[in-house]
Amino acid sequence: MTSACQFNTGPRTGQLRDVAALTGIGPFAVGGPCADGAGSTGTAVAEAAPLPATPAPPPPGGLTLACRLTAGPRVGQTEVFMAGAVPPFPLGNVCNDGRGSTGIGVP
Repeated sequence: MTSACQFNTGPRTGQLRDVAALTGIGPFAVGGPCADGAGSTGTAVAEAAPLPATPAPPPPGGLTLACRLTAGPRVGQTEVFMAGAVPPFPLGNVCNDGRGSTGIGVP
């Protein structure tokens, strides 16, 4: 059982979040469906490390931790990286999810 959800539809598409910390919903069977109760659904995944309930605040000065994917298997999704996982990058710069999709930095 897990409370980690990799969202693939809805407002949190592309995000990996601790649903129990976020909403109090869960746990879910690993590999089964999960949802946040607010329109996002996905697949329950085993937790490798503590997950943030909310995204990190955006970095200052025109930098971002969000990559809107425009090509590859996850086209149309936005990956929001955890602070410290990657260095902040400029808005509009090319970015990638490390899994074959590329995009641009967005707020």
